[in-house]
Amino acid sequence: MTSDTSQTLGHRAEAAPPRSGGDDAPGLRPSILDPLFAPARGLPGVGPKIAPLIEKLLGSEERPARVADLLFHLPQSGVARPLCGSIRDAPTGEPVTLGVTVVAHRPPGLGKRAFRVLVEDGTGDISLVFFGMPRGRIEKMLPVGSHRYVSGRIDLWDGTRQMVHPSRILDEAGLANLPAVEPIYGATEGLTSRVISRIVHGALDRLPVLPEWQDPSYLARNRFPPFAEALRIEHRPEEAPPPPVEGQA
Repeated sequence: MTSDTSQTLGHRAEAAPPRSGGDDAPGLRPSILDPLFAPARGLPGVGPKIAPLIEKLLGSEERPARVADLLFHLPQSGVARPLCGSIRDAPTGEPVTLGVTVVAHRPPGLGKRAFRVLVEDGTGDISLVFFGMPRGRIEKMLPVGSHRYVSGRIDLWDGTRQMVHPSRILDEAGLANLPAVEPIYGATEGLTSRVISRIVHGALDRLPVLPEWQDPSYLARNRFPPFAEALRIEHRPEEAPPPPVEGQA
């Protein structure tokens, strides 16, 4: 979460006029806010299996989770996976994205658990390592001879480069849709950060353009964006936040 937009949202929350009757009293609420108070279970991607998990994460006994609850469930951090020019130049220990060609499948032998897929580019090769994933699924994602973009962290094992369970395996179309920074959300069992991110994007599409209630000169002086834009920046960051300073939360 970036400091500027965090301050924007915080200052606006402090400046918002109080309302009587509670958040869920529609008769006392301007109609422009109705989309924000709609049930989150009505958003795209929230089916019968996901809805109870959204309620567990953001709802309560008093009221179900709302679109506004998702919008204010801000990312805790973000991961950038820059596209590296080559396997040879890719750093170890950091998230990266590589364009590779699938060379060979190496199923686990007797006494071994890992399924390895050898991939290469013009500068070298690397093993993609999978534990407990069905062979058919791996072969479908990474057919021999195909060109794929794999995203994950490179580690050294016994002197060779490997990427254990890549977080993304993409074709050209998938790469075009890969965000510059993947937001990381607080989640719950059965509901991953990536699923939350997809649902939040549906919530952002329902975000109304609200009349500005902050003083224009104050916003200009502090370079704060409009409220809706601030929320979109939080959920769709262009840069990963800096790593936390050691010793600080």
